[in-house]
Amino acid sequence: MRLCRYLLPPLASEFDRSRTIPDKSCVWSDGKIGGNCCEVFVGDLEIGNLVNPLGHSTDVGFGWERLIQVIEGKRRVDETSIFEQSLCPIVRDHKRTVSLLWENGIEPGNKGRQYICRRLLRRMLRHLEGGEQFHFDDWVQQERELREKNLRTGRRHWKKHNNKPISFWWETFGILPEEFELLK
Repeated sequence: MRLCRYLLPPLASEFDRSRTIPDKSCVWSDGKIGGNCCEVFVGDLEIGNLVNPLGHSTDVGFGWERLIQVIEGKRRVDETSIFEQSLCPIVRDHKRTVSLLWENGIEPGNKGRQYICRRLLRRMLRHLEGGEQFHFDDWVQQERELREKNLRTGRRHWKKHNNKPISFWWETFGILPEEFELLK
């Protein structure tokens, strides 16, 4: 704890309230190497861990966002200064992730990281109020148009296939399970 107090002065008072609970069963492994693990909590929030994977070194991992949460005294990480507070919680969270995808050239699509990007954008669409501006606005508009096109196509086929499972609508028309209710 002395090292933590030295490295993270703003958290010193929080570490003074922290607790140490010995637990021999606290072990970390990536499947190839592993070792004893020490989890660091402030209150009930795990903010990091220390792992001794090879018996001669320590791997330290702390969640940057959780450290900021503790420093700023916020109940939730999305209430911290690293998130845009003028947006609803879902949009403010997804904006950060989609921004990183955009900066790394990972566009919306149907496989892998591209699919994650599409799902995040589609979820954002359901929570946007209309006046928000993003540096990836072209993606937002593209996904809005694609969703509307898919819904129009799906509605044309609703009477014939309304007894089909939700997976049919995704696989056939690209309508996400959480958008299924918009067909009716």
